[in-house]
Amino acid sequence: MQTVTLLQLRTAVRQRCNMENSQFVSDSELTSYINHSLAELYELIVQSYEDYYVKELDFSYSTSQLTTDTGYTLPTDFDKLKGVDFKGGAGEWCAINPFTFINRNTRASSFVFSGRSFFPDRQYRLCDNSIQIIPLGQSNGDYRMFYIPLFIPLSNDSDSTSMAFSGWDEYVTVDASIKCLQKEESDVSVLEMQKQALIARISSVALGRDAGQPKQVQMVRNRTDGWW
Repeated sequence: MQTVTLLQLRTAVRQRCNMENSQFVSDSELTSYINHSLAELYELIVQSYEDYYVKELDFSYSTSQLTTDTGYTLPTDFDKLKGVDFKGGAGEWCAINPFTFINRNTRASSFVFSGRSFFPDRQYRLCDNSIQIIPLGQSNGDYRMFYIPLFIPLSNDSDSTSMAFSGWDEYVTVDASIKCLQKEESDVSVLEMQKQALIARISSVALGRDAGQPKQVQMVRNRTDGWW
């Protein structure tokens, strides 16, 4: 996958702004502009919902959490949740659904059959910096979550980002250049138009990442055998 370094991005921005030999915008200030622009680009890519940057984390729900109901603390790099699975008694993974707050107590005695074993019909909810699982008192066990991590800013010249594929790093160059030129009160109207065109292009191209298979209608039940 194509990457670009922080030094390359700074160079590209200075060239675009004709600031190669000027420190009107210092390197540290320009790095801050670039990281803000990278964060915007990251969100554009993530909002395409094409599973870019998805991470997997296995975790266990323990007795202490069952007692205090504080939930499992989310990882420090957590941004958006993609899904949660519970590991059944026979070792099979089963996707679980979120619950609404008003229904937090409705599954205390509910059970469903999954494959070769019965287990509580667990559900989850994100609450502050933790994930809570119900029914309380029956939710201990092994889980895994799939999530999108937060964007990590670049700090060293050699630090790189993979958001350069398909020329998407041009968004960072243009957006950071706008910030630089705004500081010296220069006209940025042309760059603003270029930025809007890049947003439209990235938002469109980021979709349909799997060109071989179309998306399917989501199955909203955990049951796969069609029984009621």
